[in-house]
Amino acid sequence: MNTKMKPEIKEPWIAELRSGNIKQGYGVLHDARTDAMCCLGVLCHLAKQAGVSVDDVRTDTQYVLYDNCSGYLPESVQEWAGLTSSNPTVLEDELLTRATATLGDGTLAKMNDDGFTFDQIADLIEAFL
Repeated sequence: MNTKMKPEIKEPWIAELRSGNIKQGYGVLHDARTDAMCCLGVLCHLAKQAGVSVDDVRTDTQYVLYDNCSGYLPESVQEWAGLTSSNPTVLEDELLTRATATLGDGTLAKMNDDGFTFDQIADLIEAFL
């Protein structure tokens, strides 16, 4: 299970997810063609804005890689946010066991790609990270 992330990072992340300012994307952190991001891509974007030394490179397919990561958090962003996983799990083991049928593996990337909205994901981050 993840340790609690830094509250000074968590609050702006939740706020950005709920703001409606970022188009939700699927399958990659950031799709530059549509300027859409998954929930983890939003955190990478915030890290870059905060001055974290993270490379953001556009590939030939127009995906943005953060420190060569396309689908999960790079180590630099994990450390900045105080997370212990590149793809945080947002449910305690007991809840995850009961909810596996609808939540997959309980990770943020899986929930994002399975169609959970940014608002729903923000609620889970607020409650469990």
